[in-house]
Amino acid sequence: MKFTERFNKTLLILIALTLVFILWQAYLEVNGISGRSVSHPEKNTPFRLRINFLKGLFSISAFWLVLGYLFENWKAIIYGLVISAGLSIYHYFSPTTNESITLVNFLFFTTLNLSKYAVFGYLVFKHPKGLWLMLIPLIATSLNVMGNTYAYERFLNGFFRIVGWRDAFEFRIPTGENSYRPLSMIRLIVGQMETLVLVLVAWSVYHNVKRRNNFDFKFFDTYLHDDHKGWRYSIVYWSLRLTLAVGSMGIVSFIGRSINKGFEWKSTFWLLCFCLGFYLIASMYRNFMTSKFLSGEKIPNFLYFLLNVPILNFFAWIYSLFYLGSNVQVEKDQAFIDRLDKKFSLNGRNAGLKVMLIVLLGLTVVVQFTNLQFNSFSGSSGMQGTMIAITGLINISLLCWFLYDKNAYFILVILSFIGFFTVLLLGQEDLISLAKGGALVSLIYYVGLFYWDRLELIPTGTVASKNNVEGQPIFDEESE
Repeated sequence: MKFTERFNKTLLILIALTLVFILWQAYLEVNGISGRSVSHPEKNTPFRLRINFLKGLFSISAFWLVLGYLFENWKAIIYGLVISAGLSIYHYFSPTTNESITLVNFLFFTTLNLSKYAVFGYLVFKHPKGLWLMLIPLIATSLNVMGNTYAYERFLNGFFRIVGWRDAFEFRIPTGENSYRPLSMIRLIVGQMETLVLVLVAWSVYHNVKRRNNFDFKFFDTYLHDDHKGWRYSIVYWSLRLTLAVGSMGIVSFIGRSINKGFEWKSTFWLLCFCLGFYLIASMYRNFMTSKFLSGEKIPNFLYFLLNVPILNFFAWIYSLFYLGSNVQVEKDQAFIDRLDKKFSLNGRNAGLKVMLIVLLGLTVVVQFTNLQFNSFSGSSGMQGTMIAITGLINISLLCWFLYDKNAYFILVILSFIGFFTVLLLGQEDLISLAKGGALVSLIYYVGLFYWDRLELIPTGTVASKNNVEGQPIFDEESE
């Protein structure tokens, strides 16, 4: 992800907008008027419908205006702003449900949505390659469909109950003598980060396309910076990390819901979009975190690993603010890259961490097997134990393949996606647990831990050199 002074100001604007969205949504939740009620249409008072409509319209308008500011191109956003506002008004007066959408309606609205970004991309680049920005709405919508903050919240609450802290992220709003309305802080915060994350995606896709005449699906571009401001690092880290955490658990819930409904063409389409969006955001997350380490002339290490571990990552993030610093004025030339490569080689390319990951996965299999023996009923443990053993051996084998063969990465990513579709199309609830979104995030993220030298390192800043040799990283002279 490339940082400029314009990007820094845009990020501050996005934080202010996100806080407004959170406060607005909190008001709706506290008063029990959030969204349009489908099960109880009598609760859809004119005030409730209007205030939710205004919130949606404000959010859409804010997104396009922020894009206009960030890309310094107000003409490019006019079409998208008008169409988005028009669709919002249309759905306000003619509400529809997912069940009532026909194939023709779906194709019409999807094409209209894609056209907004096609026009925007073409006017920004003044070149047909800008049409690649049509990937943005597919990514955004799929993440909304897959996003399930309930699953992530259950995971966090399950952990905190162990230490005696029940419903750690929930406020209870009294509604009567013995009743209350729960207000989830996780759903409240994560649900209002859409505009922030979508702008980050647009910025990353823009620079991916800008460097070439098409979209590079490897998404290996990693910009090195002199100035990694602590506040900017924290905002980008947590927004991407929470989005991936919610998405990795939401994919399991989505496949489960789709299986219960039976086969639907929309489920297959959204799963395809989700795979694309999930890979892209996970790659953004990896490149950003790898850049944070390498820019300070530090190779990704155990701290890099902890920053990807739920719960522990909160403490790792606090430590990283001091360990990694925020301002490193080091010339990002070939000598800089050589020093990093030498450090990487001296510690055996994080060989100790490879062993640790294999041991941890092995211990996980042992714990699962032991837990089954203690809790299983007569006659049921044999087959389940065999499945745990076979699955565990397969997972350990795949992990070893990834850790010791640099060519395994893309094959394993594709196999993960194929696994998602296989579980969905087979329609077997017993196989849902095999859709491991968290494992896919780790697979993509750990490229920065064990194979960062495969990424395309692109130094930027006032101390950067310039090298435009074909096939070599481009050293950009643009100042931050």
